[in-house]
Amino acid sequence: MLRYQQQPMPSTDRILKYQKIYQSKPNVPLWMRTPRSKLIVYPFYALFAYSCVAMPLYYTGLAMAGKKNE
Repeated sequence: MLRYQQQPMPSTDRILKYQKIYQSKPNVPLWMRTPRSKLIVYPFYALFAYSCVAMPLYYTGLAMAGKKNE
């Protein structure tokens, strides 16, 4: 039988710190407001762009040139 431990309540200082971070930049998207957001989001953007743009264009070029995988 699994037993779950009850998580302690977060401190009010931590809650207020994050509230200040998220409310201090109203014109910035929500996912870019924390200090470490760029570290997470920009690699995702790069991989997404590579998979949606670069790879199809590469294989389109191969198809136009008449090259086939062997």
